[in-house]
Amino acid sequence: MTVRSALALAVIWGSLFAVSHDARAAEQLEGIHKIKHVVMIMQENRSYDTYFGTYPGGDGIPGGTCVPDPVHETCVKPFYSAVDKSEGGPHGTEAASADVDGGKMDG
Repeated sequence: MTVRSALALAVIWGSLFAVSHDARAAEQLEGIHKIKHVVMIMQENRSYDTYFGTYPGGDGIPGGTCVPDPVHETCVKPFYSAVDKSEGGPHGTEAASADVDGGKMDG
């Protein structure tokens, strides 16, 4: 047996042992304790609701939610958008100050 073959065999055996050990350990854990890794994905100007707010069972935006549109005097229901670049609302200082509204945060 060559050194390369022996090394490959050792890696495979070690991997099998680790997998079976992890599987047994996971079986003993319950609920949230089964979670081994949490991956966080962040993108500017996005939230959980941007991705999962309208997803069935996603526990996102409550049913019946509607965003007032004063320009068209109507209400817009939340919707999923697959575009990578969203123009969204105004991002300037004046718009930010209006949104904060002296600390009321009602805009």
